[in-house]
Amino acid sequence: MNSATHDHYRHRWTLVLAIGVFTLGCAAEVETTQVSGQASYRDKPIAGGVVNFFPATGGRPIAGIVDDQGHYEANLPAGDYTVAVQSSSNLPEGFKEGDPLPPPDPYAVPVKYQLHKKSGLKASIAKQSEVQEVNFELK
Repeated sequence: MNSATHDHYRHRWTLVLAIGVFTLGCAAEVETTQVSGQASYRDKPIAGGVVNFFPATGGRPIAGIVDDQGHYEANLPAGDYTVAVQSSSNLPEGFKEGDPLPPPDPYAVPVKYQLHKKSGLKASIAKQSEVQEVNFELK
């Protein structure tokens, strides 16, 4: 095989590989459902935190940020999830390292709910165009 023929095949395979990589990069995006709800503990809204949805099929969790009224939103692919809820710890304004810690918030989320494998919290998300409401009332 001469050098010109070898170069021709090499360029052809380079083009085939480039098209293959481009095609993989253009894979269809996963359809999601908008999920919205309230997160509360002892009948009071969790003021700030995160609701983490862990896909039952594995993979990375998807987070919904909890606002100061206990409301969260997330966009999730249809499927089953185990859920963990975490509250943010609010330190007083002007707090400096070495200052005494404030007393624990009696409405902070217990550790049990912060671990998706132990929380007992689950969500089944349906493929739909409307917002799906999923509330978490922790006791």
